[in-house]
Amino acid sequence: MSQHDRCGLLSTVLPVCLLALLVSSARAQLPQVCQLAQRVGCAGSTCPTTITSSMAVVPTAACPFAGEDQNGVDAFAWNLFIALNWPAVAQICQADTSQSILNVHGNSGGVVVWETFAPDTTVFVPPPQQPAAWCAQNAGKPKVLRQIAKASPQVLPGVPAFGLGMDMTQAIGGVLTDQHGRFVRYELLMNQTEYTYILSNTLWNKQGQAAFTGTITLPPGSIEIKAAWKVLSEAEIATQRFYMSQATVYNNANGDPSPGKNPVTIGLVGLHIVFKDPNLHQLWATFEHVDNAPTVNTHEMTKAFSF
Repeated sequence: MSQHDRCGLLSTVLPVCLLALLVSSARAQLPQVCQLAQRVGCAGSTCPTTITSSMAVVPTAACPFAGEDQNGVDAFAWNLFIALNWPAVAQICQADTSQSILNVHGNSGGVVVWETFAPDTTVFVPPPQQPAAWCAQNAGKPKVLRQIAKASPQVLPGVPAFGLGMDMTQAIGGVLTDQHGRFVRYELLMNQTEYTYILSNTLWNKQGQAAFTGTITLPPGSIEIKAAWKVLSEAEIATQRFYMSQATVYNNANGDPSPGKNPVTIGLVGLHIVFKDPNLHQLWATFEHVDNAPTVNTHEMTKAFSF
């Protein structure tokens, strides 16, 4: 059975998963759904036969979405995933088309496109602070991960309660841990389209939202990312099975550090992508590493947690 055959249906919207997240160019391949989507006939939902630099461009729409063609939407999600995980130039927050996604594996260094996006914590800031300038997010430097699934809503003075990352509880409630019982930690980011809309309309604080007239509607092309990371053991690092980064991890948003060592090597185990297309459809794609949570046959995910 291939890796793609083992892929679980982790989202009712887009049943596609992240297998061994870009760990080896030798294992990089297009999903089997591409064999079913070729008949769709639009660029965003057409699977290429080879991976070229043209795939570094974020597709604009899944079509025909109105016809509920799931294969077309699945293929679009895969194309979106490839574009967002393309190697990037951190200094200018853009895809580096001189490189290939096939070279992104293990601890290969550098950053990918979505890692250059603006973290929610640098946009939704309490007065008198101002949101950070675009592409001032220190992409490529060690991450600081404060959010975990157990976190209560973080309401700061003057900050909208709905801000990205204000409630990190899982969709079904509770805490997500990895297969070793450690908290899975998160970062949330937005692309420049959404960032510009929020800043130009002063929607990053409560005062600006109260003064806004009309309906708050994110523009087409807006992208939000929720990335899930696990702390890797030395044995897991040696496998080169994960896309890795360095981070200082905390046990809550208030800044209580993990009692374990810091900084640590973390591996990407989940990637949620929310995309708004030109028809104002909001698409949600979920990708998950096969080594993320315990299997459905165990009950350890709800037991005591070690850090």
